[in-house]
Amino acid sequence: MENVDGVNNDQSSPSGTEQKKDFVQYETYSRVLSQHKKSQAEAENLRAKLAEYEAKEKELENKRLAEQGDYKKLLENERKARAEEEAKRKQYEKQLLDGHKLNALLEKLPGKIKRPEYYSFIDTDKIIIDPTSGHIDERSVEEVKTEFIRDHFALLEISNKATLPYNAPGNNSGTLSYDEWLKLPLKEQKLKRNKVS
Repeated sequence: MENVDGVNNDQSSPSGTEQKKDFVQYETYSRVLSQHKKSQAEAENLRAKLAEYEAKEKELENKRLAEQGDYKKLLENERKARAEEEAKRKQYEKQLLDGHKLNALLEKLPGKIKRPEYYSFIDTDKIIIDPTSGHIDERSVEEVKTEFIRDHFALLEISNKATLPYNAPGNNSGTLSYDEWLKLPLKEQKLKRNKVS
């Protein structure tokens, strides 16, 4: 169907470009993927070179200070580097401990947290780790769990599906797979024909 301008307005037959809009050609995908991998390798190579350059520069600075006899500056630089490494190590240890605390809490929650952004509502500092054994205190986990459920219940995604297997008593959902239906006796197959999913 054409309008006055001579443009085809027939919406029932979309053009080929509109149909391909949702898909990426394999050649394009592989080209972009190889470019991405190449750029990642180059970035890693540059990071390694930068770290090597900074180490050499620091070594030259230390040599220069030692030759000049400026041991105070040398000692100050060494203390500063040591403090930076200590801060990195403590940050890493805190992240590991917070991960263990978070996992312990997530196992106790009645559902899953809807979005990753909502993890910031969990106060892992209230979960206590026994310094002698390194185990997480279950009472503190329970307290944080009840507090989280009380204050942020809407952030949880709780499944209402029955968790009982089909043959378990009390499971009246009644859906059967085709393979399960085939294993039934002929009389039961006729009765449960509408329950096959």
